[in-house]
Amino acid sequence: MGERQVAAASANLHIDADGVVHNVLTGAAVDLPDVHEWERAYATLSGGPPAPVVVDIRAFTAVTASARKYAASAEHGAAIEAVALIVGSPVSRVIGNFWLGIDRPPYPARLFTDPEAAQRWLVARRG
Repeated sequence: MGERQVAAASANLHIDADGVVHNVLTGAAVDLPDVHEWERAYATLSGGPPAPVVVDIRAFTAVTASARKYAASAEHGAAIEAVALIVGSPVSRVIGNFWLGIDRPPYPARLFTDPEAAQRWLVARRG
């Protein structure tokens, strides 16, 4: 499988040879329409089935409550096998921990500071 790409308003997305979708946020703030756009991109890139996803949130500083809650919903989770969040700044770490602890996505999700470790975790989950 070669790499395919999708450009979104707030992110650049691609799927790699391991079948992992990479969502690299390009905007500092995320709202509900962004999450809906990502969901469509995940399905396009994976060809339909749920995909393991790396979401790089190191550049982001804010997320609306509606976007955060929808990203942790079962509806959004239908497009996702598991999520590895890449954090870097204290702000991205707080947002990521808040999302994991308060919103509690229905799919496996973990925070990482090392993108390679995130990739390994997702690939290992696939068996």
